[in-house]
Amino acid sequence: MLVAHQGQSIPAALFAAGKHAPDCMRPAFSEAARTWSLGTDFEAALRVLKASLADPTADAICETLLAAHQVGGVRIDARLRALAEAAQAEAAARSDARAKQAGARFARSFVASVPAFMALIGLSIGRGRQAYESADGQLLVAFSVLAVAACWLWAGRIMAIPVRQRVFPR
Repeated sequence: MLVAHQGQSIPAALFAAGKHAPDCMRPAFSEAARTWSLGTDFEAALRVLKASLADPTADAICETLLAAHQVGGVRIDARLRALAEAAQAEAAARSDARAKQAGARFARSFVASVPAFMALIGLSIGRGRQAYESADGQLLVAFSVLAVAACWLWAGRIMAIPVRQRVFPR
């Protein structure tokens, strides 16, 4: 929190923190810092950073920093800390949702394989093969395959975790 403790401006604190970013992110921060130093247009510098990072979380942070820079005021560190906590809580909730769905995803796969296994068993018992050779039998098999496929797609749709939307349009 360079803004709160050292009294730096938001752009200066952002680009100073960018020097300590992971190696793969440093070029994005360097390019944004160069844009800032050429024209002191923080919005343009954030557009460069956003385009380089191309991440929904980075978009949200950039938007918040821009708003904080434009509005100004005191206690910005508390607002930024709240943003970080909200982003961490969202990431934890998404991870928790994926973990809770693991059993349901397995059950979805298992339930889809059961009718196929039962059809194979039906072929080998008694007159099962003859039942599949009739027109009615083939129609029922086709209907069953379509029903299983529809249930598979429906279950996948209701279990989908929404993709986090980017804040800035591309």
